[in-house]
Order: sequence, then C-alpha cells, then structure tokens
Amino acid sequence: MKPLKRRAIQGPFQDKVFDVFNFLFITLFLIIVLYPLVFIISASFSDPYAVTKGRMWLWPVDFSTEGYRRVFIYRELWVGYRNTLVYASSTAVIQVIIVMMAGYAMTREYFPGKKLITILFMIPMFFGGGLIPFYLIIRSLGLYDKFYTIPVLSAGVGLMGIVIVRTFIQTSIPDDLQNAASIDGCSSFATFFRIILPLAGPIMAVNALFAAVGQWNSYYNALIFLKTRAFMPLQIFLREVLVLNTVDYTQVQFMAEDAIIYSERARVSQMIKYSIMIVSTLPIIMLYPFLQRYFVKGIMVGSIKG
Repeated sequence: MKPLKRRAIQGPFQDKVFDVFNFLFITLFLIIVLYPLVFIISASFSDPYAVTKGRMWLWPVDFSTEGYRRVFIYRELWVGYRNTLVYASSTAVIQVIIVMMAGYAMTREYFPGKKLITILFMIPMFFGGGLIPFYLIIRSLGLYDKFYTIPVLSAGVGLMGIVIVRTFIQTSIPDDLQNAASIDGCSSFATFFRIILPLAGPIMAVNALFAAVGQWNSYYNALIFLKTRAFMPLQIFLREVLVLNTVDYTQVQFMAEDAIIYSERARVSQMIKYSIMIVSTLPIIMLYPFLQRYFVKGIMVGSIKG
C-alpha cells in the first residue's frame, strides 16, 4: 500500500511542476516575442533622440505624434492603401480558388498525367527564367502597367499551396466520405463543392492569409511592372515617404552650415521609420485574430458517424 500512496502523491506533484514549467516557458517566450512589437510602438510615439540614447526601452519618452502626422499628410498614402487592399483581397481569392481546385485534382487516383503534372509543378519551385524573360512575357501579354497586373502576377499558381491542400485532403478528409458521396451519385464537381470545400475551411483560411500577407508586403512586382502612380501599392508610397526624409550623409561634410537642418531631418527620419512599421503592419495584425481559430481548431469532428 505504501508504494501506491507514494505514486499517488508524486503524480499530482509532477503534474504541477510540469504545468509551472510550461507556464514559465510560455511566459518567457511571449515576452521575447512581444517586446519588439511594444518597443516599435513606443518608439513611434517617442522622441528619436531618446530612442537612440537608450532612454526609451518600454514606454514612450517625450511623447510625440509627429512621425504619424508626417506619414498621413502624404495624400497618396491613401491611394496606396486602397490599391493594396484590392490587390491583397483579390490575390487571396484567386489563389485560394486555384490551389483548392488543383490540390483536389491531384488527389484523384484516376486523374491522367498526375505524376507528370506534379513534376512540372515542382520544377518552377527550384528554377526560374530570370527577370528579363519574365519582363518580356509580361510586355507581350499586354499586362504591363495595368491595374490588374499585380493580382494576376501574384495570384498565379501557388505551388506550395497546392502541395499543402493536396496533403490536407489526403490526410484530413477520409476517402470513405468521398466514396459515399460518389455512391450517392455525386460527380467530381459535386463532391468538390459539397464535401471538400465545406470541410476545408481551415486550409482555405491559411492559404488566404499567406497570400494576403505576401501581397501586402510585396513591392517588387509593382516597382518593375507599374509606372502609373494611381496603380502603386502602399509599400511603394511608404518607401517614398522614408526616402524623402532620409539624410544623404555623403553631402553633410560639404554643407556644414546646414548641420542643424540635417540633424532635424535625421531626427524626423528615425521617427518616420517606426511610424511606417506600424502603419504598414497594423491591418495584417488586426486580421490575424479573425483567422486564428482556423489554425487551432478543425471542423472535421462529426463528419463521419457510425
């Protein structure tokens, strides 16, 4: 009886130690991840000199909103916001449609040429033709400097998304469910729209989020293939705001009489850098809570009974 009592006492004690260790570890990890974000937010509202000298480490010092004021008075910034919202949303929708249909087709055993198509999908993941052939193709297709150019280029075939969707369908949606739908008279299209899509909410949300975030942070395609300012995304305008307020230090030594002006400009440049980080990432940060549940909870429970 004594060994049993000893085990009964040690079990709950070990569980408590394990829980305390997990709590401390997660708390420490949260601080490590959260501190840079808090620092950037506080720095965007602080005097740049206080940040540079290390006086600001958590809360704002010498509170100021000058950085945000200089960013938001740039009128074209709102044009960039509108364009980026359109580009990100359209890219997410188009890419989810493509990867879901392609991923489902790649799971069908009777799909002809599936192995060959898989190889063709894998090749562009490791090899590319380069910028010049890509640019010439875009020009020949009439996609240069068009409002729909960015969604078309970015939404194309998400190769990694197709692989993820194929794996999700093969491992998370039982074949018995699809076979039952086929026995009931569902065609491949009916099975896809009535069975696969309703059960693939989490993977669609993940692909949509990845596509939207990737497009939101992208500026390279716009820099190469767009010249009309009305079509430019947010990142291009934010880059211009930062460049316009950046000091060219190579000229300072030849214009010592303007040292005060350059010092003030450097101060504003440092402030704008932190403000731009917040302005450009805030919409995406606000989007995560609405999609978080798709990452931690599936909807497969109860799909098959008996």
